[in-house]
Amino acid sequence: MSLGLVSYGGIADAGETSHYKNHGVLFSYDNRLKVKESKEEKTITITLEGYEDLLLMIQVMDIPFLSGEDYAESLVKGMRDGMASSGAEATKVQKTSRGIAQKKRKGYTFDYTLSGVTFRYTAYGYNSSGKKIAVPIQYPVKNEGKVQPLIETVTKSLKYED
Repeated sequence: MSLGLVSYGGIADAGETSHYKNHGVLFSYDNRLKVKESKEEKTITITLEGYEDLLLMIQVMDIPFLSGEDYAESLVKGMRDGMASSGAEATKVQKTSRGIAQKKRKGYTFDYTLSGVTFRYTAYGYNSSGKKIAVPIQYPVKNEGKVQPLIETVTKSLKYED
């Protein structure tokens, strides 16, 4: 498995931007995030994590019976049900939106508190070039100011080209 990572400007310091390009997925990201990818039968998952407990994923799926938005909704509802059944205090699922890949995308969000720490879990979904794209994001609410710029770097630059 190869990662299509390109870093500009020599040695990567915290806060510098790198570029990911593999499997038709392109985006920029802050070097404080570690990038991993996995490929299952009909799903490619790119995971960015490691700074202020941010977890951001980009999933490219070949699922004919669901829209990207429906998949995002099922991710959020499944996560919320899982957290609630494990004893976490979870808020109601709400609709949200964010600029992703040059368009306003619909998504779903909720907060949950586990061991005294409140997390926000959000997922966005859309269709692109015949594929379903999902972007689940999770982070501690207390770190929101620190992680939002990193999230924006990825979501604003995200492209999928089949």
